[in-house]
Formats: sequence, C-alpha cells, structure tokens
Amino acid sequence: MASTTAHTGKATAVAAGNGGVTTPEAHDSARCGVLPARQWPNIQVEPEDLPAPGEAVEDLETPVLVVDLDRMEANIRFVQAYCEQLGVRNRIHIKTHKIPQIAARQVAAGAAGITVQKLGEAEVFAASGLGFDDIFLPYNLLGAAKLRRLRAFLERYPGIELSLTCDSTVVAEGLSTVTRQVGRRLKVWVECDAGLGRAGVTQPGHALDLAGAIERLPGLTFGGLMSFTADAEPSVAFMTAALAVFRSAGRPAPEVTMGGTRQLRWVEQVPGVTEHRPGTYVFHDRQTVLQGGWSFDDCAGTVRTTVVSRPTAERGILDAGSKAITPETMGLDGLLGHIVEYPEARLYRLSEEHGYADFSAYPEAERPQVGDVLAVVPNHICTTVNMFNWLVGARNGRVEVVWPVAARGRVR
Repeated sequence: MASTTAHTGKATAVAAGNGGVTTPEAHDSARCGVLPARQWPNIQVEPEDLPAPGEAVEDLETPVLVVDLDRMEANIRFVQAYCEQLGVRNRIHIKTHKIPQIAARQVAAGAAGITVQKLGEAEVFAASGLGFDDIFLPYNLLGAAKLRRLRAFLERYPGIELSLTCDSTVVAEGLSTVTRQVGRRLKVWVECDAGLGRAGVTQPGHALDLAGAIERLPGLTFGGLMSFTADAEPSVAFMTAALAVFRSAGRPAPEVTMGGTRQLRWVEQVPGVTEHRPGTYVFHDRQTVLQGGWSFDDCAGTVRTTVVSRPTAERGILDAGSKAITPETMGLDGLLGHIVEYPEARLYRLSEEHGYADFSAYPEAERPQVGDVLAVVPNHICTTVNMFNWLVGARNGRVEVVWPVAARGRVR
C-alpha cells in the first residue's frame, strides 16, 4: 500500500493583510499573544518526515503509534464472526481508530454500518468517499449551532442514513425542527441509562413515554432502545423491564442496540439485543485484556518508545509521556500501560514528555539500557490514538501503510 501523506510539525506565522498589526487594540492583543480573529495569521506547516513503506519498525523515530495489521485483521474477522454467531448486527464504533480506511475494512468484513460519537466524526467519514451510507450517532445534539450543522449534513449527504439518539423531548424537538427544514425523516433511538450513571432515561417506563413522544413529532421515527453499560446485571434487568413495559402497552418489542468490546462477552445474556457497537476490539488495549478476557497477543496497537534515561538502577525514563499515552487508570491497578518486553515492569507515572517505569522486578543485568526501544500497550487505546496525527500500519516488522488519524480532535 502507498503511504498516505499527513502534515504536522513546525509552523511559520505569516501576518495577514499588510503584514502587520495596525490597530492599537490589535497591537495590545498581540503583545499578549492574542490576535483578533480577522487578523489571525496564515500558518505554513512544514511536513513531518513520515515512515516509508518497507522501513523496519525497529528503526522508526519514537514515540510512534504502530498497528500490527495481521493482529488487527484477525480481530476484525473474529468479532464479525462472533456477532454473526450471536445473530446480532455488528455496527462498529470508529471512536477507537478514527480512520476511514480502517472502518472500510470492517464494513467489507460484514459490519452493518458505523457508529460515531460526535457530529464532527460523522462529517469526516461521510466526506471520505468510502461509502459509509449508514451512520449511527448516539449522542444528544443540542443548540442552534449543532442543529445548523446537522441540517447542513443532511442536505449535503441525502444518500446517507443518519440515525440519532435522545433522552429528552428537548433534544427530540430540535431534531424534528431540522427534519421539517430539510424534508427528511430521521430514525431516533431512546438512550437508556442501564447502570452506567451517565446520560439516558433511568426508568423503563420513561423509555416508553419518550418513544411515544418521538413518534408524535413530525419527521421522526422511533428506532429502538440504545444503551452502554459496564456490567451485565443492570443491563439485563433494565432491558427485561423495558421489554415488559412495551409489551404491556401493546407495543412490539423495540430494537435494542448496546455497545462495548468487553460487553461482547455477555451480550447474549441481555434480552432483545439486535445490534452491538464494539470499538476497541480492532486494536485492543490493557483494559480489554484485564477486564474483558482477551490476551496481550490480541493487542494490535502499541506505542513504541525509547528509554532516554536510567537515573537509578530501578528506574527507566521513556520518551512517551501523557502526550503520547493517555494517563487513564481505567479502574485497573493504578499502572498506566503494559510494557511488552518487560511484562513485570511497572509504568507508574506519566508527565507530559516522560514515562516513568520501574524495572526492579528484573535482575539488574536484564533491565533495559539507554537507547533501547520498547512497546507499550496503553490502558485506553481510543484516547491514545487521538494523541497522534498519524499511525503506522506494519506487517512482519515492516511499514506497510501510514494513515492519518482523520477524525482526530473532532470533539464537537
């Protein structure tokens, strides 16, 4: 595969207009490092040297995010087959990789469509031209700015079926207003809080009431019930009760979509599930290994990092800090990643540009030396990917492709 060009790196500011700040207000602002928006400079970015196809992974400048393509492809095949065995649609979540080219591989393997978490991600994937015509956005869209963007999306992409969620009539009414403006119908699901304590209706009866409200609003169709939860027991209890409420009201059983890679292991326990939305499985991370039952041999994504200092006999300092490996503990053991070459080592602290590792579990002669390159499986691969402008896809220790993380930073 050919390498995909991405740009980042040094920036040179070139003043707009006549080449300088002319007003007193602008001059005062400039001294504080701030320019009015109309006088923002054009930014010229010098391209960063990207790895070349065929280059050895061991020679890559660090820190760098590397994906083992054989493992990634095996993960894609396994989860697709698993969902088919369970009889549920596999609607993959792109929040893990944020890369249209990877999602295209998942869809080609049989995924029913894609899930995005923000409208900005939907915009990136729709604009990719890779045929994503079924997009689910399970997030409340609120406010005039969001609804203007939603309208623009629907007008620009009439061939894409975009489904949304809500947990209140306030959100549903805004969506209905947009459908009337563009002359399209939207499928809207009810988000349910099945134990996570985040967004969503908290009572099964409220799900029925909101479903009815959705159906009464012009331009909206009730899609079903959507949830994401950390544990099987509350999800089973909520969905069992919700289906009973719908039956008692003489309503057909709604579609049920739930999500999470770890949750795949107990999806068949939850009544009525028709669709699942796994994301992390494509790369896996330390959380899915320790809490989800997968193996470190399934982990396709690692951050390669160099030992830049050995200040003491026990401590090693890595060049990957919190700007390369996000410091989430994820309810695990307080450590911040798994060092592949030294599985008993403790990655115990991250500052911005430094990782702190304790190698005292190993005899002194076996500990890494300054200049050694190590691979770290982060606790949370999704947020770690979001730290990089691009990642390397490798096979048999050689670079095969470089992908820009196209939806990186699309948090709106």
